[in-house]
Amino acid sequence: MALAATGLLDVLPDLTDITWARLAAAAIALGLACGLMPLLGTARPPAAATTLIVAMGLLRTPAQLAVVMLAVVLLVL
Repeated sequence: MALAATGLLDVLPDLTDITWARLAAAAIALGLACGLMPLLGTARPPAAATTLIVAMGLLRTPAQLAVVMLAVVLLVL
């Protein structure tokens, strides 16, 4: 949602040239994650790191996201 709001859905990640749009996406994503976790009773610090990874554009495909989700499920089990 943060990538869409900042127009970065089709922009490749580039961690050597951080733009204001990328910073805004990270701030929006982290703000939502950190704000919603306590409200939902699911506060968990690693979730903020995962949110930041997605907002910075490091996970680009559904397959990459599926691998992360599988890893989360395995950790929970």
